[in-house]
Amino acid sequence: MLSLFNKTDFAPAERVSWEVLSQQLESVRGYSALQVALARFEGAVMLLNDHRQIVFINDTCLQTLGITDPALVYGCRPGEVFGCAHAITAINGCGTSDDCRNCGVVHAFFASQGGETMQKECSILILDSAEPLNLTVRTVPYNIGESHYVIVSMAQ
Repeated sequence: MLSLFNKTDFAPAERVSWEVLSQQLESVRGYSALQVALARFEGAVMLLNDHRQIVFINDTCLQTLGITDPALVYGCRPGEVFGCAHAITAINGCGTSDDCRNCGVVHAFFASQGGETMQKECSILILDSAEPLNLTVRTVPYNIGESHYVIVSMAQ
C-alpha cells in the first residue's frame, strides 16, 4: 500500500531524517575549502545530498531568494525554496509531481548522481507569477568521505 508520505509521480519522495541531515551539515562544515570555493561561484549555488536536500547554499543564492538565515532552507529541495508551483502543490514536494518529469534541475541532479557533470535548461513556474524563472543549471558530483553530493549552480 502506498502512503501519502512516499507518493511520487517521478523522483523519490524520501528524505533523510533530521539526525542524518544534521550529520551531513556538520560534515560539509568540516570542509572549509569546499565552502570557500562554493561561496565564490557566481550565481546561485547549492550542495544537495542524495535525497536532493540542501546541505549548503551560497550567499548569492540566499540574496536572490531574499533569505538571511541559511538554516531556513537546510533540508529543503531547490524547487521548494525557489517557489516552484509544482513543488509547492505536490504532496511530497520538489521532484515528485508528474510535471517534474520535464524539470532540468531534477534531470541534471540524477546525471550527476551517476557521476556525470551536466548542464540543462530549466523553466520554473513560480506560484502566483505570470513569468517563469528561466535558468541554466549545471551539476557536478562531489564526494565527502563515503557520502555523495551534487553541486548545483543556477544562472539566468
